[in-house]
Amino acid sequence: PKESAGIVWGKPQYPEPQTVREWYAKDPLSVFVTDSVITVPFTVDKSAPAKPISLAGVLLAQVCDHEQCYPPTNVKVTAEVQVETGAKK
Repeated sequence: PKESAGIVWGKPQYPEPQTVREWYAKDPLSVFVTDSVITVPFTVDKSAPAKPISLAGVLLAQVCDHEQCYPPTNVKVTAEVQVETGAKK
């Protein structure tokens, strides 16, 4: 994740990878299968302003199939959160 004012990022949490063997790879490959979810926890610092905050990051991904592994690519990830102050009743 990219730094964002008022956001404190936690450590990314990855699903358990699966090990596969493909004819083109010398060693077994650790892979995440389709629909795997990677989460990055965060907290909002008390100093964060009460307004929408844009969150952004980059995921380095490499797709492989039964024929080959393709060059890695960067995937931009974005989200917007609304920061509110005070306790709700």
